[in-house]
Amino acid sequence: MKNNVLYPMGDQRFSSQKDEELYEGFEKIEEERIGVGKHEAFHRLMHNLKEQYHV
Repeated sequence: MKNNVLYPMGDQRFSSQKDEELYEGFEKIEEERIGVGKHEAFHRLMHNLKEQYHV
């Protein structure tokens, strides 16, 4: 599914409090398991690969 389908579905079903809880949970996982800044590094890598391979 595309983001334009999933995100609106989530917005309809989750309260703003639940939204904040999920955000905080993802931030905690990034800090504890993945490492601070890794998420952005992965996005840069994907962008660079996309440009390199013209996808």
